Amino acid sequence: MGTSFDDDSLQEGLGHGLYGVSRNATTNPGFGQALLHGLGADSGVVTLHLFKGLDSNRFNHIGLSIDGGRVYGKEPIPGKDFKSLSGTVPGVIKPVDPARKPIDQITLPADQDQKAYLLKYLRDRTAPTTYQAETDNCADYLYDGLQGAGYKLPPRDTIELPDDLIDEMHKMYDRKQSPPR
Repeated sequence: MGTSFDDDSLQEGLGHGLYGVSRNATTNPGFGQALLHGLGADSGVVTLHLFKGLDSNRFNHIGLSIDGGRVYGKEPIPGKDFKSLSGTVPGVIKPVDPARKPIDQITLPADQDQKAYLLKYLRDRTAPTTYQAETDNCADYLYDGLQGAGYKLPPRDTIELPDDLIDEMHKMYDRKQSPPR
């Protein structure tokens, strides 16, 4: 059981400005991407957002946005309690509730190819997936996407949890330590 994006969510993933221009083009779902290329938008940003874990999630949660658009991340399907996640459960890629405020974030430069890859990565993974709290979680999902987009990343064995990923990215990209959480 999973969820899927609607065309509006995918267009919003390109960023608020492009979404605002293209939201009426619902009969042409690729319009946002065409517009991105047509405007010559060859650079932008990808932001990793770290959120406090909800309920019994002591591991926190990490999501990704493209050009300030909606934040997406990988989670266990609704109704699965983190206390019971000692095994693999069904997972889903979905937007993070906009009411949740990040406790940390890092913004990385993104060229046109990186943004296109990450948007496709989000689209291609909307089908049901799996989730395992310590080995197949939101941090693993973003790591794989960023790696595919060509970002320089810390060694895989240093990343187990969302806090690890954002801390290591701060060390590599902005040389600042994450704020205390």
